[in-house]
Amino acid sequence: KYDVLEGLKKNGKFLLNTIWTPEEVNEKLPASMKRYIAENNIDFYTLNAVKIAQEIGLGGRINMIMQAAFFKIANIIPVEDAVKYLKDAVVKSYGKKGEKVVNMNNAAIDKGVESVVKIEVPADWK
Repeated sequence: KYDVLEGLKKNGKFLLNTIWTPEEVNEKLPASMKRYIAENNIDFYTLNAVKIAQEIGLGGRINMIMQAAFFKIANIIPVEDAVKYLKDAVVKSYGKKGEKVVNMNNAAIDKGVESVVKIEVPADWK
Protein backbone atom coordinates (compact mmCIF):
# COMPACT_ATOMS: atom_id res chain seq x y z
CA LYS A 1 0.00 0.00 0.00
CA TYR A 2 1.05 3.57 -0.66
CA ASP A 3 0.26 6.63 1.41
CA VAL A 4 -0.99 8.79 -1.45
CA LEU A 5 -1.45 11.73 0.92
CA GLU A 6 2.18 11.69 2.12
CA GLY A 7 3.69 15.15 1.76
CA LEU A 8 0.32 16.80 1.11
CA LYS A 9 0.31 20.05 3.06
CA LYS A 10 -2.55 22.00 4.64
CA ASN A 11 -4.66 23.76 1.96
CA GLY A 12 -3.08 21.54 -0.70
CA LYS A 13 -4.67 19.96 -3.76
CA PHE A 14 -5.14 16.23 -4.24
CA LEU A 15 -6.00 14.56 -7.55
CA LEU A 16 -7.04 10.90 -7.36
CA ASN A 17 -7.16 8.79 -10.51
CA THR A 18 -10.04 6.43 -9.75
CA ILE A 19 -12.93 4.50 -11.27
CA TRP A 20 -15.16 5.62 -8.38
CA THR A 21 -18.01 8.09 -8.77
CA PRO A 22 -18.18 10.92 -6.20
CA GLU A 23 -20.76 8.87 -4.29
CA GLU A 24 -18.46 5.83 -4.28
CA VAL A 25 -15.54 7.98 -3.12
CA ASN A 26 -17.61 8.93 -0.09
CA GLU A 27 -18.43 5.26 0.56
CA LYS A 28 -15.06 3.65 -0.18
CA LEU A 29 -12.34 6.13 0.76
CA PRO A 30 -10.76 5.08 4.08
CA ALA A 31 -11.88 7.13 7.09
CA SER A 32 -8.29 8.18 7.83
CA MET A 33 -7.94 9.70 4.34
CA LYS A 34 -11.28 11.48 4.59
CA ARG A 35 -10.33 12.88 7.97
CA TYR A 36 -6.93 14.13 6.73
CA ILE A 37 -8.53 15.77 3.68
CA ALA A 38 -11.21 17.46 5.80
CA GLU A 39 -8.98 18.54 8.70
CA ASN A 40 -6.31 19.98 6.39
CA ASN A 41 -8.69 21.85 4.07
CA ILE A 42 -7.52 19.88 1.02
CA ASP A 43 -9.05 20.63 -2.38
CA PHE A 44 -9.95 17.11 -3.55
CA TYR A 45 -10.43 16.14 -7.20
CA THR A 46 -11.00 12.86 -9.03
CA LEU A 47 -10.56 11.72 -12.59
CA ASN A 48 -10.96 8.35 -14.34
CA ALA A 49 -7.93 8.64 -16.61
CA VAL A 50 -7.86 4.93 -17.49
CA LYS A 51 -11.40 5.05 -18.88
CA ILE A 52 -10.61 8.21 -20.86
CA ALA A 53 -7.43 6.66 -22.31
CA GLN A 54 -9.32 3.53 -23.36
CA GLU A 55 -12.14 5.55 -24.96
CA ILE A 56 -9.64 7.64 -26.95
CA GLY A 57 -7.63 4.60 -28.06
CA LEU A 58 -4.53 5.14 -25.91
CA GLY A 59 -4.91 1.87 -24.01
CA GLY A 60 -3.48 2.36 -20.55
CA ARG A 61 -1.41 5.43 -21.39
CA ILE A 62 -2.72 8.08 -19.02
CA ASN A 63 0.23 10.48 -18.76
CA MET A 64 -1.18 13.26 -20.99
CA ILE A 65 -4.57 13.04 -19.30
CA MET A 66 -3.04 13.34 -15.84
CA GLN A 67 -0.70 16.17 -16.86
CA ALA A 68 -3.60 18.16 -18.29
CA ALA A 69 -5.67 17.56 -15.15
CA PHE A 70 -2.73 18.63 -13.00
CA PHE A 71 -2.39 21.92 -14.85
CA LYS A 72 -6.13 22.54 -14.55
CA ILE A 73 -6.11 22.30 -10.76
CA ALA A 74 -2.60 23.61 -9.99
CA ASN A 75 -3.05 27.21 -11.21
CA ILE A 76 0.68 27.47 -11.94
CA ILE A 77 -0.06 28.99 -15.34
CA PRO A 78 -3.39 29.65 -17.05
CA VAL A 79 -4.89 26.31 -18.13
CA GLU A 80 -5.23 27.56 -21.73
CA ASP A 81 -1.46 28.18 -21.86
CA ALA A 82 -0.76 24.78 -20.33
CA VAL A 83 -2.95 23.08 -22.96
CA LYS A 84 -1.09 24.90 -25.74
CA TYR A 85 2.32 23.90 -24.31
CA LEU A 86 1.22 20.29 -23.87
CA LYS A 87 -0.13 20.11 -27.43
CA ASP A 88 3.10 21.65 -28.78
CA ALA A 89 5.03 18.98 -26.86
CA VAL A 90 2.81 16.27 -28.35
CA VAL A 91 3.69 17.39 -31.88
CA LYS A 92 7.41 17.38 -31.01
CA SER A 93 7.28 14.03 -29.23
CA TYR A 94 4.81 12.10 -31.39
CA GLY A 95 4.66 13.95 -34.71
CA LYS A 96 6.74 11.30 -36.47
CA LYS A 97 4.25 8.63 -35.38
CA GLY A 98 1.53 10.24 -37.47
CA GLU A 99 -1.52 12.46 -37.27
CA LYS A 100 -3.66 9.80 -35.57
CA VAL A 101 -1.28 9.53 -32.59
CA VAL A 102 -1.04 13.33 -32.31
CA ASN A 103 -4.84 13.66 -32.44
CA MET A 104 -5.35 10.97 -29.79
CA ASN A 105 -2.92 12.70 -27.44
CA ASN A 106 -4.51 16.10 -28.08
CA ALA A 107 -7.90 14.56 -27.28
CA ALA A 108 -6.38 13.14 -24.09
CA ILE A 109 -5.26 16.64 -23.07
CA ASP A 110 -8.71 18.11 -23.74
CA LYS A 111 -10.47 15.30 -21.87
CA GLY A 112 -8.05 15.57 -18.96
CA VAL A 113 -8.98 19.22 -18.53
CA GLU A 114 -12.72 18.64 -19.01
CA SER A 115 -13.09 15.54 -16.85
CA VAL A 116 -11.71 16.64 -13.50
CA VAL A 117 -14.40 16.36 -10.81
CA LYS A 118 -14.17 18.49 -7.65
CA ILE A 119 -15.25 16.51 -4.62
CA GLU A 120 -17.09 18.60 -2.07
CA VAL A 121 -15.75 17.48 1.29
CA PRO A 122 -18.64 16.87 3.70
CA ALA A 123 -18.43 18.09 7.29
CA ASP A 124 -18.81 14.51 8.55
CA TRP A 125 -15.37 13.58 7.16
CA LYS A 126 -13.76 15.34 10.16
